[in-house]
Amino acid sequence: MARIALLFSGLSRQWANCVQSQLQLFKNHQVDVFFHFWDTTDDAEKRQILNAYQPKAYMFERQVDFSPFEKFIPQLDNINVSSRMMSQYFGWRAVATIFNQYRQATGTHYDFAVRLRADVMYFNSLDEVIPQLTSDGLFLSTFNNFDLVNDMFALGGVEPILYYMSLFDHVLLYAQHIIFNSEHLLIHHLKSTPKPIRLTLAEFKMLVVRPHMVGMSIEECLMEHPGSSKWKDPEVVAAHKEFHERLRGEQGIAHVEQFAKHWIADIEAKKAAKLAAPPPASPAAPPAPKSADEPPKS
Repeated sequence: MARIALLFSGLSRQWANCVQSQLQLFKNHQVDVFFHFWDTTDDAEKRQILNAYQPKAYMFERQVDFSPFEKFIPQLDNINVSSRMMSQYFGWRAVATIFNQYRQATGTHYDFAVRLRADVMYFNSLDEVIPQLTSDGLFLSTFNNFDLVNDMFALGGVEPILYYMSLFDHVLLYAQHIIFNSEHLLIHHLKSTPKPIRLTLAEFKMLVVRPHMVGMSIEECLMEHPGSSKWKDPEVVAAHKEFHERLRGEQGIAHVEQFAKHWIADIEAKKAAKLAAPPPASPAAPPAPKSADEPPKS
């Protein structure tokens, strides 16, 4: 039986819809939870979060304004919000620090660790993956992400996960010559590792739960690409508008609105195409994981 650390960071929103699936990722192994959440909930909900996750160590931290970083980051991507991404990477580093401090204080050994976020729902156990993993390996999902690794989930040896979650310490250097896009930054980070990391890539199914999905079936939700469905999320759209308004004023706001409109139309078109397609003759087997000695090229 392996001992596995679940490392949550970011906003705690949608946790109640997803926590059961998260805690069922490993049914045959010992699982401990650690988290660093931005402090955006009242005391009652914090108690509910603590009761549900039973973390070994945690922190609710007041949100930090990362907009000052924008002057150091060339705006090479026409939509991503650099301050929002820096907030995410800060959270990765923060929960990694909480986890490390607990390990050192208690002497507890962990075989593997997982990077997660509170608003992601899972549909399969990962128990069968554990025997295939090594301490120098990472299991990454490419599900719904155009065959690129996504930054919503990673499972692996403790040291590879800690390196994965150290992106905040390197991102300003990367930003000087890499498009400030989450996938491109992560791929570059994994290529830059001082120690080789053995990668296993697979379409591990997951769902980012958004506010507009209330009342929708799981099947309908899964038809929406997470990178597109976020444009139906008022909080995400507002954050992008604020960022682009600082850059270009009213023109920046119009740019976000046009971008959101495009992707919402894309969601609906793809959903209609899937609904119109004939059902498969038999259930498709999940794709076999593929190993790679190096991260996929962008």
